[in-house]
Amino acid sequence: MYMTTDRKKDFLITVLFWLAIAVGIYVLLKYLLVWLLPFVIGFVIAVALQRPVDFFTKKTGLPRSVWAIGLVVLTLSALLGLLCFLSYRVYVELWGFVAEVPSMIPSISEIFDGVSESIENALQSLPDNIRESVAGSAADLPGGILTSAVGWLTDLLTRIANVIVTSAPFMIVTIIATVVSCCFITKDYYTITSFIRRQLSERHWDILVRAKDLFVKNILKMLRGYMLLMLLTFCELALGLTILRVEHSIAVALLIAVVDILPILGTGTVLIPWAVFCFITGDFVLGVGIAVMYVIITVIRNFAEPKVIGMQVGLLPVVTLFAMYVGLQFFGLLGVFVFPVMLIIIKSLQDSGHVKLWK
Repeated sequence: MYMTTDRKKDFLITVLFWLAIAVGIYVLLKYLLVWLLPFVIGFVIAVALQRPVDFFTKKTGLPRSVWAIGLVVLTLSALLGLLCFLSYRVYVELWGFVAEVPSMIPSISEIFDGVSESIENALQSLPDNIRESVAGSAADLPGGILTSAVGWLTDLLTRIANVIVTSAPFMIVTIIATVVSCCFITKDYYTITSFIRRQLSERHWDILVRAKDLFVKNILKMLRGYMLLMLLTFCELALGLTILRVEHSIAVALLIAVVDILPILGTGTVLIPWAVFCFITGDFVLGVGIAVMYVIITVIRNFAEPKVIGMQVGLLPVVTLFAMYVGLQFFGLLGVFVFPVMLIIIKSLQDSGHVKLWK
């Protein structure tokens, strides 16, 4: 009886311990990560730059601080420049599209006029009052759709501009804090890690180092998995568009595959509006073909993603799907990527004997 009670106590203590860790991780990722983001980015970049800093310091004999600051500024400048360039190009292209809408209205109106005429012909058998009511609604449809679309897009761009302007002070402070933290952490990396190591036992330090190595390794594996998914989507698109005799099918398939791999976006971002446009313009064969292709790609993607990612990181497909779903519910898109990696780290630590969570 005593042993049974003792085991129950051990079990409860273990459960409470790991529950506290889980709650701590949740609070950290959900609420504190935004505040700590400059230092998290600084530490990640510092880890990535250690080998180049060590190499140039050893080869040139210059102080470590010189190479730390120089490489940090160079790396962050390249990343920030790329981000600004991409954001600027997207913004300019969207505004350019809005500016060109008035010149597109005549051709779009012709399309809607053809649709309205087809509707009127189809309603000839109805009573006059019903036919006139439907015909009037159909005639007002093009202007309403165009006005709504232009208004929505203009409002979206205005909101984006307002967000950028209002958040500019916070962004500037965050960028400055990130640059400064990167420089200091990169320069004093070994001092910081030595301090952390002295606070931990040898066993806990081994677990921390092992977890860090596994995190980097499995992030690379996940990237490889998503590249395989992008290749699969590209092959499906290239085959489908070639069968449908779409011009430049390979280039179009590559573009849609790149869009598909981006967060939030997917093949539906391109294929659904394309199919709708085909139906409006009367190209029903191409519209049906694109719609069917979208359904097939979506089904294959939903089936293949857990399996491919699971194979790359060493998890069962159902476990990978579970981790991605839970991550999505708790942390959104970030959780879809982070949770499977966290799960594989825990599994690897369990397999190596560093922790003992299950039999």
